[in-house]
Amino acid sequence: MAGSAYRAARRNWGQISAMATTLTAIVAVLLTGLSFTETRRQVSVAEQGQITDRYGKAVEQLAKQGPEQLQIRLGGIYALQRLAGDSPRDLPTIVAVLSSFVRSAAPVPPAGMDACPDAAPSTDVQAAVTVLSLFEPSTEVPDLRSTCLQRTRLYPTSTVRGLLAANFEGADLRGSSLDLLDLSEARFEGANLDRAAIRNSTIPWFALSDVHMSGADLFGSDLSTHCPQHTFPKVPMLDLSGVQMRNTILSNCELGSQIFRQTELSFATLRGANLQLADLSGSNLHSADFRGAKLQDADLRGAHLFEADLSGADLTGIKHDAYTQVTKVKTDSSTKGKWW
Repeated sequence: MAGSAYRAARRNWGQISAMATTLTAIVAVLLTGLSFTETRRQVSVAEQGQITDRYGKAVEQLAKQGPEQLQIRLGGIYALQRLAGDSPRDLPTIVAVLSSFVRSAAPVPPAGMDACPDAAPSTDVQAAVTVLSLFEPSTEVPDLRSTCLQRTRLYPTSTVRGLLAANFEGADLRGSSLDLLDLSEARFEGANLDRAAIRNSTIPWFALSDVHMSGADLFGSDLSTHCPQHTFPKVPMLDLSGVQMRNTILSNCELGSQIFRQTELSFATLRGANLQLADLSGSNLHSADFRGAKLQDADLRGAHLFEADLSGADLTGIKHDAYTQVTKVKTDSSTKGKWW
């Protein structure tokens, strides 16, 4: 009997010992987890502190005045670029800071846009705009309204979207290079784009209200963003005389009464566009795609339509003369108003 009790006591003690060992292990794991969590919290706090310090220093550098401080300002701009990569949640703030810097460093003078310097932007302003173009779109859009950005140069190797919804209202962009940019939500009302190169970019037609574009080059650009079904009001009449628009896309756009006098529109896509009363006199429309376009009462005097596709187009009331070239144009049974 005594031996049996002894063996039972030993078994109980063994179970208690095993439970104690298990509890000890559990407590150790919990303590380790708590320690790890606290360590992570401390690391996060330290990292945020470093980011705050880096941000403060960069903004301080950006605020330095005078030509002798140029390198310091550039350092601040590129420090903000690196910070945006390390801390994406701070990107909207960084976009706002760089936009503010450009507006304060290159504002349109009170006398108006004609008083903007006839020169490229300063090195730091150019750097800030370039950095803004390279960011991914964020909740804060680049606000570059009423700035002197003549001859700004952006040379991306592939389409970039940092200026997707940028506000260029009232900006002087004469002679600028804005190639390969996604500007599909950007605003340009009242801007000056004379002699600007906007090749192979996406830019909304409706945003070009009251824009000067004399001598601009829009080769291969897509202006049809938001054009389908004419969901936006017609843009006020623009004078695009002499503008280079080869290979551009204007499908389904509202282009009635617009002026395309002597404009280069060869190989352009104007499928389904409304060009009623538009002035296309003297324009090069070689191989342009006018399928389903509305061209009623448009002016095609002296226009060159060699191999243009007018299938399904409405040409009723077209103005034409002996210099209107219609050699090898494509038509079909639904083409209306054919005069040759």
